[in-house]
Amino acid sequence: MDSKKSISDFPELDLKYLREVSGGNEEFVQQIIEIFIEDTPSMLNNIRESYAKGDFEKVKFYTHKLTSQLPMVGLNGAVDEARLIEKECNSLPDLENRINGLIDFIEKGIEKLKQIKF
Repeated sequence: MDSKKSISDFPELDLKYLREVSGGNEEFVQQIIEIFIEDTPSMLNNIRESYAKGDFEKVKFYTHKLTSQLPMVGLNGAVDEARLIEKECNSLPDLENRINGLIDFIEKGIEKLKQIKF
């Protein structure tokens, strides 16, 4: 994850899966995106706090929750990193950098989601 990229360099969001699941219901798409935008910052904060406390079980728990939500809102570029953190957080020597990169990527994704016009 390159956390130095600006929001303008952020990859396009792939909402194909969400639109497919919604059956073309744009109101449903909008609701899912709004829920993600509203709920995810606290989840990211929980990951930060859990890491700071050395509570790797909670780091795993919150990154696991993210892995199912990221593809729904088109943040496919973060899925592999979230899975890696979830599965190997106890043994990753650069865990803090990986968590910070993941969080930065998702926060930029949230900013991109906020720009969607319905």
